[in-house]
Amino acid sequence: MKKVIIILFTSIICLTVGTVIVYYNTASLGYDNAVLFRSSENEVRIMDFVISKKEAKKRGEEIAKKLKPDFITI
Repeated sequence: MKKVIIILFTSIICLTVGTVIVYYNTASLGYDNAVLFRSSENEVRIMDFVISKKEAKKRGEEIAKKLKPDFITI
């Protein structure tokens, strides 16, 4: 079981590194805005995904409302 987990973890790391390399190379060919990670006061940008801090806080509050206050972890 330990060997399977190591193989899966290694393959996930390789896939992630490959995706970042492909993104950076193709984005730098198409335009000059090839940024892997950028953070500002209002948002965080990872590759082409923009995460607004206000939106993340709003969604976190929505999730907290939907969770039961007395949930049981097993």
